Amino acid sequence: MIYQQSLAIPQGIRQDVADVMKRNATTIHWPQLDISYIFEVWNRYMTREPEDIKCAGCRTKVIGKMKRIVAIWESKKETV
Repeated sequence: MIYQQSLAIPQGIRQDVADVMKRNATTIHWPQLDISYIFEVWNRYMTREPEDIKCAGCRTKVIGKMKRIVAIWESKKETV
C-alpha cells in the first residue's frame, strides 16, 4: 500500500529523498532544511491531510514511513 502511494513522488526527486534519509539515518536532531524537505515531499505527494512539522508524533510518523519507502525503492532499484 505505501509503495503504491510512494509512486506519486516523482522519479526525479526520489534519489534526493533517499539521500536525505540516509544522511540523517542515525541523527536525532535533523537539520531544518532536511526535515522541511521531507515534510514538503510528504505533504505534497503522500497525503491529503498535511502533517504538522512542529508535532513530534507527526515527525516520527513521516520519518518512519519515508524510511520504509526508501528501503522499498532501493530493493526495487527505483532511486536511480
